[in-house]
Amino acid sequence: MPTVLYGEKTQKYNNSLQAAMSSMDSEGHLLLKNLSFQSDTVLHSHSIGHVWSGGLVNKLQNIKLQNLRHMDLSSLKQLSDATLCAFLGIAPKLESLELASAPFLFSTSGYLGEAASSRPNSAALTFTRFIHEVDRLKATFKSLNISRTYVSDLSLESLCKIKGLNLKRLVLVSCKDLSDAGIVRLCAAQPGLVELNLASNAQLTGVSVKHVCINLQFIKSLNLTKIRLHPNEFKPLIRLANCSQLILSACFQQQPAEADVEAAFRVWAPNMRSLDLSYCSGLSNKIFVNMCQYLKGLTELDVSSCFRIDDVTVREISQKLNQLTQLRMGWCKHITDLGLLGFYHEDFTHDCTKECRCGRVRNEVYFEYTPPVRDIAPREIVPSQAQIESAKVKHGETGAYPISLLTNLSVLDLTMCTKLTDASISSVVKFARLKSLGLSMCSRITDRSLIAIASNNPLLEIVDVSQCRELTDQAIFALVAGCRRLTHINLSGCPKITDTSIESMVKRRVKLKFLDVSMCNISLESIEMLERLVPTLQTIHKLYTSVPDHANSKMKSKC
Repeated sequence: MPTVLYGEKTQKYNNSLQAAMSSMDSEGHLLLKNLSFQSDTVLHSHSIGHVWSGGLVNKLQNIKLQNLRHMDLSSLKQLSDATLCAFLGIAPKLESLELASAPFLFSTSGYLGEAASSRPNSAALTFTRFIHEVDRLKATFKSLNISRTYVSDLSLESLCKIKGLNLKRLVLVSCKDLSDAGIVRLCAAQPGLVELNLASNAQLTGVSVKHVCINLQFIKSLNLTKIRLHPNEFKPLIRLANCSQLILSACFQQQPAEADVEAAFRVWAPNMRSLDLSYCSGLSNKIFVNMCQYLKGLTELDVSSCFRIDDVTVREISQKLNQLTQLRMGWCKHITDLGLLGFYHEDFTHDCTKECRCGRVRNEVYFEYTPPVRDIAPREIVPSQAQIESAKVKHGETGAYPISLLTNLSVLDLTMCTKLTDASISSVVKFARLKSLGLSMCSRITDRSLIAIASNNPLLEIVDVSQCRELTDQAIFALVAGCRRLTHINLSGCPKITDTSIESMVKRRVKLKFLDVSMCNISLESIEMLERLVPTLQTIHKLYTSVPDHANSKMKSKC
């Protein structure tokens, strides 16, 4: 029985299809990511196969877009061989293809039969047909994303060994069936790769990393997130002389040899611009001091959750990395006001050789340590004003290197730096180009800090002060008055925020796109007024506001 789409819904689908087919952005990207069936469309049995293999294919047959270079078909569950061939057929000079979460079928003999593998299938997306299409486009094809698929070592090898294919970018995030053997074959078959993303492949080991570093001599961007490496496996990374972006998030839970790390920094120095060492909990102050000595050209640095670092590292960063535009130090709980002000004091430096709540060192091997429940709260040591003044006298005016020296900063994240207070935030968070500021769970800051931030950072667009329980309406009034470009504000968990803050946002005609007022003392009427009078608002979170339970809503999105 033929499938039918009725009335207005048929016209609605055809209109959206034509709009998608004709929409290209300024860079020549075809916007097909949202081309899928809407939840309110009336469909009968086998409708997906009929519409996509019949109607859609027919619409694409006579279209040729010579200037189309990039196509994004990620997460389209209705893809089949026929529709993929139709899409790729309109772009004879395609360079980049996004197929993350594509429903590939890697073994077809038992499902489709041997004879069916030679022609496009309208019911399934086979990897064999995909390889055939890549082989057809190989003259211009340079970039591919097949993340979150079940690509295996043999499938990856068959793709990379296409004669004449020279990939420059390959994204393989969270491909659980890949192993070291597949990465070894990839590196041998595609030595010209410039960008490689292997994030969230915890099954890979140092063997993969070694072959990437040895064989991919032109690599400029490398993501190894969550590939756990032993300290002895750091040495191959020294070979990354041409790399400008390196992501080693959660790779090292133990500290590598200092000589190897210093040698790597020395080799990376000419080209390295972006370095992510977040969640490398084994790295100490000394490693980062050496980093600041060599990598002075860094523009992006992430040391989030490197909880062994303290004011010494912050002072070195402020002194030597003056080209930074993005700095993330979230969850570095040993950073105090002294570090942001450009000082350090021996009483507040962190020493993991003693028993502490973030880890221990035994027999020169660092390992994670979970304290007993009764000892779970870390011991807070916050410098007093007298100690700050003493540090100023000791270092002198010329010895202070406050974080405000990083004049190019556009992103600063200090989430969960619980020892920071108004003494530093109100004095040194002043950047002419700052666009994003994260102070979530910095529970010691008050209105004084936010008022100073509002007057010293005019270009702020994104502010996160969630769980800063001492903030009041006065701070929000100053923020919306001083930062006219605000688009995202997170105020969740600030119980002293009331309807007055919402009224100030309306009066100042803020152009908010996102607002989170969960667990604030705000009424439903004020939220509805904001939704009605701020047309730019797209998403508002309002969980556990001071309204009746039956009227509460977790989130409202307006598209």
